[in-house]
Amino acid sequence: GLIEGVLTVLDNLTAQDLIVNSSSTFLGEVVFKDKVRFDAPVLFAKDSAGSVIVKKGSAKVTITFDNTYDFVPQVSSTLLAEGTPAQKQAMLAENYTVAVADITEDGFTIMLNKSAAADVRLSWIAIQSQ
Repeated sequence: GLIEGVLTVLDNLTAQDLIVNSSSTFLGEVVFKDKVRFDAPVLFAKDSAGSVIVKKGSAKVTITFDNTYDFVPQVSSTLLAEGTPAQKQAMLAENYTVAVADITEDGFTIMLNKSAAADVRLSWIAIQSQ
């Protein structure tokens, strides 16, 4: 059948196939017991990914999450080559090594192997797994 308007379910809702044609908000935890497929790009909270700048003369930057993770997340980071071709080559010529350190539920630190010769932009991603 077709339901238009607000549907309030006080216990369980069981359906073989469920199609929702507009925005949906879940106010509690949602558990998927099988594969999940997204047919469009997925938007995650800003605590899941971002970019930061290690300022010229510094060798590290610390990221603090707005919302504490339940578990210590897995974090990775990589250099971003930006600017003119010459600026990109100059950054690569510095031979920076990037490491992620001090990972907690509240944040982490990204470290370079030496002080930045110029501002260095890095991207990062943090995901939580059980």
